[in-house]
Amino acid sequence: RIYYSDVGSMSLPFAKVLNVLVAKTSPEIIYRYQKPPSIKFGSLALALVFITYGATFGNWAYESSLTVYSEADDETKKDWRFLGKTFCPMALTIIPFSLAIGAAYAPSRIVTQVKYIPKLHGKPECQLTRQSFISGKSVHLTRPINELVRNDKTRVFTGEGEQGVEDKGSFIFILTDRNIDVKNWFDKFYLLPRSGRFWASDGRIFDALFGGDSIRDL
Repeated sequence: RIYYSDVGSMSLPFAKVLNVLVAKTSPEIIYRYQKPPSIKFGSLALALVFITYGATFGNWAYESSLTVYSEADDETKKDWRFLGKTFCPMALTIIPFSLAIGAAYAPSRIVTQVKYIPKLHGKPECQLTRQSFISGKSVHLTRPINELVRNDKTRVFTGEGEQGVEDKGSFIFILTDRNIDVKNWFDKFYLLPRSGRFWASDGRIFDALFGGDSIRDL
């Protein structure tokens, strides 16, 4: 009989580690992450920086455009190319404001728990838990495992660190929800910090479940 402590010791071949999980008959938490308060405050501070920059740039662009327009002659003011060149820079203010929204919203896409849900009949499922953008309460999403996918080119397992998931190039990896009912682009992506705790301390579990990688490749 294989015990969880044996699995976590990395003393078993990965095929047996995966079989222990697949053989479960009740839901099993395979990932946990404790989100520090600094993430929320840091994201809000960054959003405020973008908003301030956007407001400052927008004001400068507006005043500059009016100055150029007022100094032009009547004939030039009728030229659509002149109008476009003069006032189009104001549209660039959408960039910092969009970044501000993204910075404020991103922490709500961070996954704090992943639960593997076995099924006696049918495909196993997976439940992702994150926190609401507005209330901060836990939000759960349950999907068949084949509808949650990892980026094809970015493996979770790197072979580095205690859990084999450390990567100098990134501190998170992304799971994408491919359910056809999800229309909002933001709602498709879930962020998982590599510093979270993985089941059996082995990141290969995620590559096998969500990346489609074969056991031989792992």
